[in-house]
Amino acid sequence: MKITPAQVRAARALLNWNQSDLANYSGITATTINNIENSQHRMNSQTQEKIISTLSKFGIVLLGS
Repeated sequence: MKITPAQVRAARALLNWNQSDLANYSGITATTINNIENSQHRMNSQTQEKIISTLSKFGIVLLGS
């Protein structure tokens, strides 16, 4: 499964998280989260999995591929 920068932003909004919250829970730096959301960083599969796994733990379900 893949996640887009827009989905990352939307998921954070649903959880009422800022970028630092997602960074703390996922183990990814806040700078990287910011760069992902602004399409300045292309996510590798490991980063995508960390984000998806973290969001899933908190009830976010991603639809599509």
